[in-house]
Amino acid sequence: MAAVRGRLSSLPGLENARVYHLAYSRHPIHVVVIGGGIVEHFPMVKKIVPDPPLPSTSTRPFGRCDAGHDPLFTVNPNISAEDALVHVALYLRSAYETGYKALDYMREEGRGMFWSNLHAIEMAEGVVEAILDGIESTPPPRK
Repeated sequence: MAAVRGRLSSLPGLENARVYHLAYSRHPIHVVVIGGGIVEHFPMVKKIVPDPPLPSTSTRPFGRCDAGHDPLFTVNPNISAEDALVHVALYLRSAYETGYKALDYMREEGRGMFWSNLHAIEMAEGVVEAILDGIESTPPPRK
């Protein structure tokens, strides 16, 4: 049996209590702990409606080219959102690292604008990583 991190209770009168979700037991329960002693434990209520699955990709051509022909590249359909976000995170990390090295070859006048571009990449990477953390911390649905 393993406990997930205890979070502070929002129940009136139990504001200083920690609530633990015992995840790996035959009958999952919540346990309320105050000052090191177990006060109450109660069975978890199963969700009637499960969370919907994450979406997957659709076909999407891309690649800017003003040569008068269709884009050269396409995102494949039916790739899970989590897998696609992992790739986005890798592309953003690569763009940041490449841009950071490019600063060595730039004149001083353009560095400020380029730094703002690197910060935008860094913010996008942070959002993608936060989404992935949220996806990975959500327990898989029970069958």
